[in-house]
Amino acid sequence: MHLAGRVLTDWRRHPVRSPVNVGLPEVRHAFLHGALAPDSGFVPGTDRTVSELAHYIRPADLARALLAEARSETDEAFAWGWFHHVVVDVDLHPLVGRGVGELLHGDRNRRVDAMEDEAVHVALEVGLDVRVLQGYPAPRPPRGPHLSDVSVEQLRRALRHTYGVELPSEHLLAEHRRASGMVAWWPRLLQVVAAGRGLGMGPRRHPLLARALSAARRPFAEGTAPRGFLEAFAPRAWILEEFEEASGGFAHRFGALVEGGVDGFENRNLETGVVTGRGSGHPATDRAWERLEGLAGASP
Repeated sequence: MHLAGRVLTDWRRHPVRSPVNVGLPEVRHAFLHGALAPDSGFVPGTDRTVSELAHYIRPADLARALLAEARSETDEAFAWGWFHHVVVDVDLHPLVGRGVGELLHGDRNRRVDAMEDEAVHVALEVGLDVRVLQGYPAPRPPRGPHLSDVSVEQLRRALRHTYGVELPSEHLLAEHRRASGMVAWWPRLLQVVAAGRGLGMGPRRHPLLARALSAARRPFAEGTAPRGFLEAFAPRAWILEEFEEASGGFAHRFGALVEGGVDGFENRNLETGVVTGRGSGHPATDRAWERLEGLAGASP
């Protein structure tokens, strides 16, 4: 949300740079929802289908399709928020993989896939989220859903155009509403984890919360995402330095993309930051392709 906030601030200060009128609350609301939406399937208890496709198979094409399918200014803002997410992940997510590579193999230049050790990936990513929330201004996640019975058609059409599959509007809308309700609590959850793990927000380490987190993680197996969330740790200094360097100029880089056109933006994997296809050695991409084939076989 920090980088989404930087983009919105830049657009409000320089309206000529903005493709939409961010002076309108509903437009800002739609942009922030778009910035969060690609990750909505990674929220516990939600369907991962759209998020896996959006991260691993033609991510930029899907974002371009959302822009093409926009029928209103809020639709367009949602699409630009989604494109913002794509660019952020391409720029910054490989940094987490390199941080995990250093922890597991002693080599920060060795990027490790999330599926190799999901718990460590999540623990580092949550720790980075905590530090960003602690040290940088950011808008709160939007309260209430954005998509409606009408606007969800933008997403349905974009998915059909990009992947050739029909996902029911009712299902897409229900998943969006479920994820939106949970994401609104994310800053508060980060504060709880930070206090329990001694990550610098509030008391140095809250003993009661520390015991609660320790008890909560017991049902989860080693290496799983919930375990990683409950065992979050602070990122090393070099990760924060590289994040600061990349985020400092992000609004300018994204603005240049908006102004120059998005047609040339490559379909880079949102975890690795590079162009990857099926069979390229990235397990999550292969799994997403299997999921897509299953959907294609079930579509009319």
